[in-house]
Amino acid sequence: MEDLLCDRDLWPTIETERPADEKTEQKTGSSSELKVEDRDRIDRKAKGLIHLCLADNILTNVMSEPSARALWRKLESLYQSKSLVNKLLLRKKLYNLRMYEGDSFSTHLNEFNTLIGQLVSIGVKFEDDDKAITLLCSLPDSWDNLIVVIGGWDKELSYETVCAALLSEETRRRRSGNSSKEALAARGRPTEKSQRWKGSRSKSRGRSKSKERKVRCWKCEEWGHMKRDCKNKAVHKREEEPSSGKEVETRGMYVATACMAQSDKYIWYIDTGASFHMTPHRQWFCGYEQYDGGDIMLGDDTTVQITGRGRVKLRMKDGTIKTLPNVMHIPSMSKNLLSVGTMAYSGVNFS
Repeated sequence: MEDLLCDRDLWPTIETERPADEKTEQKTGSSSELKVEDRDRIDRKAKGLIHLCLADNILTNVMSEPSARALWRKLESLYQSKSLVNKLLLRKKLYNLRMYEGDSFSTHLNEFNTLIGQLVSIGVKFEDDDKAITLLCSLPDSWDNLIVVIGGWDKELSYETVCAALLSEETRRRRSGNSSKEALAARGRPTEKSQRWKGSRSKSRGRSKSKERKVRCWKCEEWGHMKRDCKNKAVHKREEEPSSGKEVETRGMYVATACMAQSDKYIWYIDTGASFHMTPHRQWFCGYEQYDGGDIMLGDDTTVQITGRGRVKLRMKDGTIKTLPNVMHIPSMSKNLLSVGTMAYSGVNFS
């Protein structure tokens, strides 16, 4: 509003208080002085312009003000009070501002800058790095990897630089998509046991019994033989599909690098491009809740919809139970994806 008044050369009538004995003034020849009639005309123009910019519910509270300057002061007292209570309320609103998964960062940044502007207008001062840190704290968990990178910068933290980095990340996510519908996969090494099994294959069959004792079967979990030599194959068949909320048997992890693995609904693929864990299997969830997470774009430029979220329990090869929190339910997905960023934030180490 102030910029609009300045553009129309009307701001001086707001900024300058008119003298009480104005009607007795006479023109002295100075070009900087105005006649009473000219001042009245400028004041009416400024007052009318402000009225046109106000909503009806606000206009009714200030309609009776006699001048543009009085109208401006009234608006400041009502909606831009510099009292301690108003500062506290605006600060609380700023610190409680949160961006949720799937929200637009550009929209979030506009809301953040609006609150900063309101606080600055009532006399609150912000250091540049304070604004940057507050903005970073308002981001969802899927942005934590970028926050760690920004925190490792050698240069001084700048609000402008941080905003540029976050906007670039939003553009990258929009172009590449938050997940890959068909994760490229190559069989990795899920556990230390698989490495021992792999190494034993290249050795001769005439190995000593002491070495055989170090080999453990993946089927029956007994020592002294390998899976291919197990006599209990018929007994240890893969379990049926788990019921709602039960543990899901994991048949190994696969690192997204090279080729497409054969479809298997029990396999979880580690995806470096996914922002969160996701699966199409509704019956695997425990603590499930309906959640409209919007649409996300996949690597092939198709979009899929998030319909729910919850926890999924995984039963590992060693019998331990791992719980994946905040897993997204996407019925149209054909793979189960594990987010590298989410696991790294949880403390999982990759080697």
